[in-house]
Amino acid sequence: MKKHLFPTIAALMLACAGMPAYAADDAPHLKVYGYFNYNGAIADGSYGFASFYLDQLDEAEVVYPYGDEKSIYAGACVDDVFYAYEYKYNSVAGPENGNFISYNIVSGKYAQLGTEGLGEQGASFKPQDMTYDYSTGTMYAVGFSQGESALYEVDLADGTLDKKVTLQETLGAIAADKDGTVYGVGAVDGAIYRVNMDDGSLLLVANTGFGGLMYNQTMEFDHTTGLLYWAANSYDYDGARESYMLCIDLHAERITIKNLGAIGIGSTFMAMYVPFAEGGINAPAAPSDFTVTPGAMGARTATLAWTVPTTTFGGEPLADAVTGITVERNGEVVATLPATATSYEDNGITEDGECEYVVYATNAAGNGGKARAFSFVGCDKPDAVTDMTFTVGEGCASATLSWAAPTRGFNGGYFSEDGLTYKIVRLPDNKTVAEGLAETSFTDTEIGRLGRYTYVIYACNDNGETAAEVGEYYVLGKAMDLPMTQDFSNLTYFENQWMAYDGNADNYSWTYSTEWGYYQFGDATPCAEYIINPGIDNPGNDADEWLVTPPMNFEAGKSYRLKLTARCIADHVLKLTVGGNNQLDSQADFGELTLKEVTNGDAYEISEYEVNLPSGIEGVKCVGLHLVSPYPAATNASYLQIMNVTVEEGEATGITAPVIVPDNAAVYTIDGRMVDNDGSLEGLPKGVYVKGGKKYVVK
Repeated sequence: MKKHLFPTIAALMLACAGMPAYAADDAPHLKVYGYFNYNGAIADGSYGFASFYLDQLDEAEVVYPYGDEKSIYAGACVDDVFYAYEYKYNSVAGPENGNFISYNIVSGKYAQLGTEGLGEQGASFKPQDMTYDYSTGTMYAVGFSQGESALYEVDLADGTLDKKVTLQETLGAIAADKDGTVYGVGAVDGAIYRVNMDDGSLLLVANTGFGGLMYNQTMEFDHTTGLLYWAANSYDYDGARESYMLCIDLHAERITIKNLGAIGIGSTFMAMYVPFAEGGINAPAAPSDFTVTPGAMGARTATLAWTVPTTTFGGEPLADAVTGITVERNGEVVATLPATATSYEDNGITEDGECEYVVYATNAAGNGGKARAFSFVGCDKPDAVTDMTFTVGEGCASATLSWAAPTRGFNGGYFSEDGLTYKIVRLPDNKTVAEGLAETSFTDTEIGRLGRYTYVIYACNDNGETAAEVGEYYVLGKAMDLPMTQDFSNLTYFENQWMAYDGNADNYSWTYSTEWGYYQFGDATPCAEYIINPGIDNPGNDADEWLVTPPMNFEAGKSYRLKLTARCIADHVLKLTVGGNNQLDSQADFGELTLKEVTNGDAYEISEYEVNLPSGIEGVKCVGLHLVSPYPAATNASYLQIMNVTVEEGEATGITAPVIVPDNAAVYTIDGRMVDNDGSLEGLPKGVYVKGGKKYVVK
């Protein structure tokens, strides 16, 4: 095992606090679980829910990895099920509150339970740690917002939070013992306090020397032994370079703290869970090889099998023999069996559904470790459909969906294809466009109003239905008559008429009327914009970004032109395309524009460009603007704004010139809402407005 050396000053701090510092050579071989936001000891650098042993702190195993786009603020475990608050990573705006989730370490099932919990508290609220009180069945979270640290009760159904009490001081980690007493660690001083749940006052229990808490961290009791474990990351101890596992005995005659060593390398660790036995370390270990086999062909029976433990929960040979075996189903005892029993036939199931089984052995010390297993018993509803495709019809007037039929039950239970049908609901109008379908494809020809639509496909049988969201949204419906103009002043209109594509799927594409316009151009003209800025993370790829118009009616025998206004700080290349719908595979090139940097002193001018559409164009078509500019490797900076796109009858002049904005131009709010169309600022509320591409302040 890798050896860890700790600064002498830390040991002196512990000794000064009246508590000796211990070496980690007597750390228990106890498996714990939790969540790594980072751990350099994990070879592939992955993170997520993981497990490790307290005497092998540098050998963690990730059991449920997370991707690069999200992580958790805090979490805690209840009987092998983690509950946690997630956030989404945003390189520009910082972390954004996400879902309240559950993750079952036995079944491997992950579920999103709701977003209301963090949503109701506001964007500034962030939970720092959580703990579960087994004595009352209550989950607690500690959070800090607007200068106040408080304890909250957490509803495990959806993650909603109810403030229990405002705390006297800011706590960074909390834990409830077996009897329900809540302890916390001071975020500044690192001291351990007992929390008064009635008034939020804190009673000092022990100084630790681990003050200046850095990062969200975790603390939890081992309910088998009563010992408290704290994964401490402290600026005072070592500049917050490592997280250390502290073992704290609060019930000894003289409180002791053992530093068991660094957890991995540079790790941040949260949501610690220590599995326990109610009877203590001399109670039996959990039965091994526990399996549940549901009845065949949907029968409401289950066969359970296990191996009786031969050691204590603490890992020693059993001194007190097993006296009995208990079986629970969904939290209720269904059988009390002799000590030698190794199987059980459960014939008392009355409803189809998932069953959680628990089996444990008992001896003179009490109930031992619990083995858990989950199984769906009975007939199951269909799993979600897969391999969905969404094809836009000619002129965007229809949509064809296809999918693959489910082959298993949603919960892994018995499933038969007999009686399987499909229902299709169109969004956002929430209209059921088909039901009772036996086929695995459907064409929606009754769309009508132009808008952005998607679909949900339900697989149905007598046991229920399972929804599958197609995921893709397309503009569909009645084509627009010409002329067509888009000035990007109303984002709702844009989203319901146009399609924007990130062609190279690098998550770096068009944005709309951001604050960066002020910094570069000094105004807030509504626009679609493409920004490359050294201060914003980007992949360094050449542009491959699309804007596709709504479907438009072109009359035979007429000529049409496309006009657009734009400004940029470097040249940009737009390929021009046209196709029978707004999906990219229908678009074909017909021309190209180079958008030029035009300056007037220190100002960048808005310029107008014109180009003819292909001769002979007729019927319903969509026009594409395909940005293909090379990445500006020399400067790592570029900025393009498109303010207006018009498709109309006529011949292009071939002239490119700066745009002269009339004095009576419409007036817009900062977020792009037009508030006056004759150019007058009179009578408007105090604030900042945009007129003619310039910023005005009404006082």
